[in-house]
Amino acid sequence: MKMTLTALGPLHPSVARVIMRRTPACTPGIFVTWPGEPQLTFLWSVWILAFYVIGRPVLEVRINSEDPARFREQIRKAKWIVVPGGNTFILLRELQKAGVMDDLAEAIRRVPFVGISAGSILTSLVITQAEVFGDEVVPGLRGWGGLNMWSGYVLPHWSRKKPGLVGRLEEFMLQNQGDGDVIYAVPNNGAVCVTGEAGIPLEVECIGPVEAVHV
Repeated sequence: MKMTLTALGPLHPSVARVIMRRTPACTPGIFVTWPGEPQLTFLWSVWILAFYVIGRPVLEVRINSEDPARFREQIRKAKWIVVPGGNTFILLRELQKAGVMDDLAEAIRRVPFVGISAGSILTSLVITQAEVFGDEVVPGLRGWGGLNMWSGYVLPHWSRKKPGLVGRLEEFMLQNQGDGDVIYAVPNNGAVCVTGEAGIPLEVECIGPVEAVHV
């Protein structure tokens, strides 16, 4: 497994260099999108262009609950995968509706993965921290369970200059005190790189001014 978890992905130069180091240069990846957030169409297109600019082209693949077999086939063949930003709860709901959570998790175990904002939050056991970040909880969810790829949690777009965000993180820490988990507060110029194999302790490398907070 080789996960690169970020807030802005290739839109930040220092993070772009990390992505280039951890993804294949000659093989297009897939860029996962989902219904329910039409306002993100332009931002997703900007990210797709940014990957092209750094020499890591990606093809858009949409989660579709009416044709989940197609999505399963596309991620099964993928050489590397990107899940971008958006509302983490909407992303989770659409994955649940399509019944492809396990398929995506299995693909991420096999090939390099880039999670951007919501895509990085999704890799945790649960996506509780998405509410801390400010994502609005939506109806239709069948629980808050994430992909459970590792024992850490990512809080993207972190900045101590945002008092509201700092306060919500402190509240989250109090609620989860004693759990032994680690929250990685990732600023826009930072990344968390997670590498390893199943059954072996994972290597976690923080790039940039990432804050690792133990609860």
